[in-house]
Amino acid sequence: MLIVRITIIESFVDLVTVFSLLYSLVKALQPYATPILSFLAWFVLLLIGWSIITAVRDGVTKVKHLHRIPCARCQYFTGDYRLKCTVHPTVALSEAAIDCSDYRLQRDPFTPLTDAGDVRSQS
Repeated sequence: MLIVRITIIESFVDLVTVFSLLYSLVKALQPYATPILSFLAWFVLLLIGWSIITAVRDGVTKVKHLHRIPCARCQYFTGDYRLKCTVHPTVALSEAAIDCSDYRLQRDPFTPLTDAGDVRSQS
């Protein structure tokens, strides 16, 4: 029992020594704490800002890439979720459809013809 008490007392003395060293270290670094912590705070804010800017830039790049999918303007696009495209139903509305060889621009039926079939050009 006496050995256990001595071991506990020795470990307590070691702990007090460690805390006294930490206290003296904190006292020595206290004049420099404000500039160091200010620098670290600004550095963290800059890292957060940089990550937000990078995420927005990557998102805009991805959206621009996805806007190149021409399916919604194609004459073969049905608009039905069961059969999106009559020519390539498995590729429709995916990134693989960007360079679709069967893409045909859907003509708006309400726009007048501008070539030789135009009624206004004959009069």
